Amino acid sequence: MIARDPERATAQESIITFNNAATEGFDMAYDSYFLSGFAPAFYSISNNEYYALNTLPEPGAGNTIPMGFVKNESSNFSIELAENLPGVTVYLSDLKTGTTVELNKGNYDFVSEAGDDANRFELHFSTLGIPGNVENNTTIWSSGHMLYVDGAGNQATLQLTDLQGRSMLSRLLNAGFNSVSLNLPQGIYLVTVRSSAGVSTQKVAIGK
Repeated sequence: MIARDPERATAQESIITFNNAATEGFDMAYDSYFLSGFAPAFYSISNNEYYALNTLPEPGAGNTIPMGFVKNESSNFSIELAENLPGVTVYLSDLKTGTTVELNKGNYDFVSEAGDDANRFELHFSTLGIPGNVENNTTIWSSGHMLYVDGAGNQATLQLTDLQGRSMLSRLLNAGFNSVSLNLPQGIYLVTVRSSAGVSTQKVAIGK
């Protein structure tokens, strides 16, 4: 991926690759740490380390990779997907605006202001042929106070309850990928998605 600064014609590339021989941590043969320059800082984060090249074991539905961004003197930026693996859909979530976009379909343009949280973005992968459960291909996962649902069919509904069975959230979903911001206390919750694709139920940790 590339973060571009069109005002000053600079760009910063952040590379994420996959290799079954790699680990989630730093691998001398596969990874390199991030060093900032004149372009906006743009890097992936793993185990609290900043990477310019981050090699992970494999892509899969439910993968969430934190992405850091720090502006330079400019204010308007864009993030683009320079290259992608066949059969992999890449989503970018902007935690500041609550927006999630599919980078395979085009660039994401945004404004960055002084004081913005550097941990602004998250990257997600949807891989064809990896089932979310035994009933259908809907995948449910969480990151912090964000809930993600991928592969929902038509007429999808989401029901979120606590472990005592109390309903905490009920809403309609779009077919395909959804991101839902949750204003809930930290804890474990039960998420059920019903759609034309079937029924999926998953426990998720919110706020961790």
